[in-house]
Amino acid sequence: RFDAPHTSHMPLFKKQFAGGCEIGQLLPSGKDVASRAGRTLRTAYFDGGPLGPLHHHAIHVHSTNIPRTLETAYFAAAAAAPGLSHHETVTLHTANIATDPWKPPADCSSAQTSLTALQEGALATVRGQQGYMDFAARWREATGLSFTPTFAAETGSNYDCVLLSRCEDLEMPPGVTEELQEEALEWAHRYIATAYYHSSTTKLLARRMLRTMHDQSREKAKLALWVTHDAGVLYLLSGLDVWNTVFPAYAEMVTFEIYHARGGGELVRVLRRGEPVLVPGCGDELCEAAVFWGLLGDLEDDSECSQPFVAEVLSEPLPPVAVLAVGLLAGVLGTVAVLRRPRAGDHYRRLV
Repeated sequence: RFDAPHTSHMPLFKKQFAGGCEIGQLLPSGKDVASRAGRTLRTAYFDGGPLGPLHHHAIHVHSTNIPRTLETAYFAAAAAAPGLSHHETVTLHTANIATDPWKPPADCSSAQTSLTALQEGALATVRGQQGYMDFAARWREATGLSFTPTFAAETGSNYDCVLLSRCEDLEMPPGVTEELQEEALEWAHRYIATAYYHSSTTKLLARRMLRTMHDQSREKAKLALWVTHDAGVLYLLSGLDVWNTVFPAYAEMVTFEIYHARGGGELVRVLRRGEPVLVPGCGDELCEAAVFWGLLGDLEDDSECSQPFVAEVLSEPLPPVAVLAVGLLAGVLGTVAVLRRPRAGDHYRRLV
């Protein structure tokens, strides 16, 4: 059982696209994909894997305090450790979303200001292109609504609604053809690739998330699982400079494995979809833990969050040095995991 206000009979809700897009809960497919992620971890690391059986006292689970992420955490963790008895409790940890580093830029005013400037600049860049103007005019003619490529539901006719409708096979408004949907996603991804690319701001936000992982890695948990949002995963990957502008997929996992080195010390390896990733600054896929945890600066230093904002210059995204997406942080000393909550299906693409 789980010490949390959510149980196995919790309802699933469905977003609807009817001239607007409601703020939804876990998607109809959410339970299945979250459970699949948990089973993947169990098979790779615990059932006959290098970490052995997974018991309730060796699991740490954190989720942002939002229903759909709490539910995702429940289903993923339950699938990762299905043999727990009724008297074994796994605590589902959460925090105030105003201060939770996994709901960035929570409690970091300078990052919020910087991100707003970056996003406004990226939006202006996209909207200033003739191709986008032509598309936006056709979208408005088809729907009667303005389109925005951002996550914010400024008009109720935004990128997230299109992505969701495509991935969950929801009905689109009359006149919104498949070609128009593809254009909407393409322009939105161009905006995202520019607004969320590697910067000092994403490094700061990623560092705040890494700090919680580092702290947990000192404990004895075999599996530490964090459930976050698409933006949280983007900031983490961008901050580590391993984001290749592929939008996070549906419940995709990024795994951080922690090893005891034979010669002493610890090593960290990052995997995306089960494939090792070379993190800039490490020099090798197996990175010395002291090097890895220090890549983004002093993990205990939060002073930048209160420093005056300094504008950054937007630039076109450059080819990435590595490929990474979303996920779970796993360990062969312990497993540290970041899982994007299911929201908008397996629709993702590369932007170059």
